[in-house]
Amino acid sequence: MATTSELFEILPAIMSAGEVPMLVGHAGVGKTEVIRSIGRKYNREVIVLSLSQMEPGDLIGMPTRDGDKTIWLRPEWWPKDGNTILFLDEINRSHETVRAAIMQLLLDRRLNTHVLPEGTWLAAAMNPETDKYEVNVTIDQAYIDRFVWFKVVNKFDDWEMYALNNVSGKGEMYIRALESVYKLDSSVFQMPSDFNLPEIVPTPRAHMRAAKLFQCIDERIMDKYGFEILKGIIGKKYANLLLK
Repeated sequence: MATTSELFEILPAIMSAGEVPMLVGHAGVGKTEVIRSIGRKYNREVIVLSLSQMEPGDLIGMPTRDGDKTIWLRPEWWPKDGNTILFLDEINRSHETVRAAIMQLLLDRRLNTHVLPEGTWLAAAMNPETDKYEVNVTIDQAYIDRFVWFKVVNKFDDWEMYALNNVSGKGEMYIRALESVYKLDSSVFQMPSDFNLPEIVPTPRAHMRAAKLFQCIDERIMDKYGFEILKGIIGKKYANLLLK
């Protein structure tokens, strides 16, 4: 499990290494905001694609004729340069044809003839597969093996620090009152964390990805969050064995 403040430290290292974090958490826990906060810190434009609202043409662009062949127009959202974070949100609410196009983006960092600018960071998010959400339970092993998975949970101290930096006056009074109530009954703020990530099965490709991250990521980050990162690639059982 990771809080938003922990993800703020972890995700830039993962994305800069060319890997794609998958954030799984309840609506409102802060998945999108942590990506926007990272964008602000690193001066990167954040492009949020709400995949549940997109048709294949919205994602891959529309076809047109060029003489005797068909070409694909660049979609409106396409990054202008590599100083961008492309955030693929609500991935398990999207149509299967949209998910198929996303797979090409994950595999080749391109859609049709359009190649993502060098240096573009990718991240993705989805809600847990529980009865609280109307999601497509179709995240198969091929998809699972393309991400670094994180279970996102909320922590009052993290939220309080963020909130106090973004409100004042009566808004700050509300936060102080909430702090007092939270000390008596944490359920006033705490979101449930009793969901599971999809089962992660280690593959040769997953081990190569894990080895690359150990090589690329700063030693301080790996010392602090190595287990959290590794279990999101090869699963908790094998992360425990490897880090003994």
